[in-house]
Amino acid sequence: MANEILIKSGTRALIDAAGAAGQLKAREPYLITDEQRLGVGLGPDAVAAMVASDDFASIRYLTQAAYAALSPPDAKTLYVISDAVPAFYLLQQIKVAANITLGSGNVWCRVRTGTAAVTITLPAAPSDGDLVQVTDADGNAATNNITLGRNGNTIGGLASDFVLNAAFSGPFGLVYDAANTNWEYA
Repeated sequence: MANEILIKSGTRALIDAAGAAGQLKAREPYLITDEQRLGVGLGPDAVAAMVASDDFASIRYLTQAAYAALSPPDAKTLYVISDAVPAFYLLQQIKVAANITLGSGNVWCRVRTGTAAVTITLPAAPSDGDLVQVTDADGNAATNNITLGRNGNTIGGLASDFVLNAAFSGPFGLVYDAANTNWEYA
């Protein structure tokens, strides 16, 4: 029998509204996006914070055998053990306040541009289906732009970097299509 893990996400206000409407399930996980916390449902009307983002660097889905082979497991990683790795992946969350080049994989960049523009260079060798999401954490992208450097691949079919130059609450996302060497808008 395959294990299935579903994670609903939303701001604290949305999750609290779901709780007020009696829509939360006990033991169901929630990603509280504006607090960068995982939560777990206590019942139909409440959710409790489970893990603060400062306490972990990433979440990985592994089979029991893959987890057992880790030597040692990373203390700042939350591991979800399942013999059937889910078809979706929770994004690794990183905080970005300076220029950065990403590696292959699924990542959510919480970008702080309070004092300067930031360039996020996309992976040079992304894998098909890699997902990159960007959130303007400070709401300053209109003043201090966030540039997504294409790193040799096209973005939206264009051979130019993509500049986020307006405040947005995000997330803004790109998915890599290996067949066309193109980052598509998610």
